[in-house]
Amino acid sequence: MKKKKIHLSPLQSPVKLLAVPFLLLALISCTRCSLGGGTEGITILSYNCENLFDDVDNGTEYAAYDPGLGEWNANLYYLKLKNIAEVILCSTRRGPDIIALQEIENEHVLTDLRDTFLTGKGYRTIVTPDSAESAVRCGFISRFPVSYVRIHSVSIDGKTAGRSILETGFSIDSATLILFNNHWKSKSGGAEETEPQRVEAAGYIKNRISQLLEESPNADIIILGDLNENVDEFERVNNAYQTALIMEGEDVPPAYLAKSISVTFDVEALSPPGTAAPVFYSPWGELPGKGSYMYNSSWETIDHFLLTASLFDSGGFSYSSFEVIEEDFMVNDRGVPLRWNSDLQQGYSDHLPILLTLVKD
Repeated sequence: MKKKKIHLSPLQSPVKLLAVPFLLLALISCTRCSLGGGTEGITILSYNCENLFDDVDNGTEYAAYDPGLGEWNANLYYLKLKNIAEVILCSTRRGPDIIALQEIENEHVLTDLRDTFLTGKGYRTIVTPDSAESAVRCGFISRFPVSYVRIHSVSIDGKTAGRSILETGFSIDSATLILFNNHWKSKSGGAEETEPQRVEAAGYIKNRISQLLEESPNADIIILGDLNENVDEFERVNNAYQTALIMEGEDVPPAYLAKSISVTFDVEALSPPGTAAPVFYSPWGELPGKGSYMYNSSWETIDHFLLTASLFDSGGFSYSSFEVIEEDFMVNDRGVPLRWNSDLQQGYSDHLPILLTLVKD
């Protein structure tokens, strides 16, 4: 594993509103929100922001978000930040405790989001890798302090296979909650052709979590983020080839089990805490017919929370609830997520955020 720089930022002073003229529009109201998530428990939001780039020309941006080309500018950047913040603050009554984001450019984006549009909400910690492997990466904004951070680079035959995986331990009431923030390889180029990269990422995380459970059998661990893989992916491809996620109980070649992550909708099917090759609980089974991303007019379950068995025992953290955050203003008249459009200067993301609530025993 390559050593990487990690941005771990303490609370900074809020950005002065006068620095950006139209920031007077930044007063975010939740009058359009139903406000799910309740007021108790520990809430974690996972959200692919769809190409959240800053207004600095770094030379690594996608063309549509390169200020050097004149199409992307400070006004558009701060408008999209405001919109993303509106979605985040609509998820719970006081905003989620931990915000896990995918497709953010760098620490600058997270800092501006926190200090401008999430100011006063108690967010103190920012974590994101300083990686040149991709134009976008994963990151966290949190109310809780961080006990440790590890960045994992996955490779196949010596070549990088997708974006870095961000492993972070959060200190909450003298206990540690371990989150793996992911953005796996997309299916662009073909689902079967790109599946080996997702399988490799799954195998890497599976091995890493097995190590953690060997050291601490009751560790509370969650895999989250945009895996670009449906929870029932193996069934969707008619068992034609190995997929990164495979439902527990499927009849698969034994070789698949070395890397593919086993998932279940049934808590009773979870392996006991500390099992070397754990089965993970997916709450998508609680929301049949729902999804977080729409493809060809059908919902897909590519954004995930995958939980270890320890989150269903009587110690540490325990699972409480799961939901997709879907407000009317976030979707178009056909119910499709209203993605960002620079020409119209409106929109949010092509994904809907998902929310997990835990309770502390």
